[in-house]
Amino acid sequence: MVNKVEISAEERRFGISVLRALGLGRKKIFSLVVLEVIILGFVGSAFGIIMGSLLAKAMSQALAGLVVTELE
Repeated sequence: MVNKVEISAEERRFGISVLRALGLGRKKIFSLVVLEVIILGFVGSAFGIIMGSLLAKAMSQALAGLVVTELE
């Protein structure tokens, strides 16, 4: 995650420079980057929880079907 943030900041160097030239302070830019990281973390966590639940349900149904056919 840290690597993604570093790459993102490096790719946005020009945009950050423009914001600085327009008068945005370092603290404000830092808070924008931190806010982005927090939002990405929440979205990624929510996506992971949803996908993990769906995959676990699908796998348990598949294994339950396999066990039933093996016992017959």
